[in-house]
Amino acid sequence: MPIQITYFAGRGKILPLLVARVGGLDFTFKGIDFAEWPGDLKAKCPFGQLPIVQDGELVLAQSLAIANYLGRKAKLLGETDEDFGLSQSLLQEMEDIMNEV
Repeated sequence: MPIQITYFAGRGKILPLLVARVGGLDFTFKGIDFAEWPGDLKAKCPFGQLPIVQDGELVLAQSLAIANYLGRKAKLLGETDEDFGLSQSLLQEMEDIMNEV
């Protein structure tokens, strides 16, 4: 069963999608229209926010947590402590860039 990433259609932070794609993970994207958002999904989301990722029974929220989870699944976090530190630095920089945009 593919991982499902859910976020607003055509908007927002692409970091989890980028990590999933670069990592070659089997995933689907579910785009939510703003008109749908006040409905049942919001109540089911951790912290009442998007994005979320569903991997089997696991549901995670928060872009960086999702990116780290997907990066670990895809073995993108490096083989050494130094590699891991660099991967985290790059994730944070991407987050900063997205916040500016």
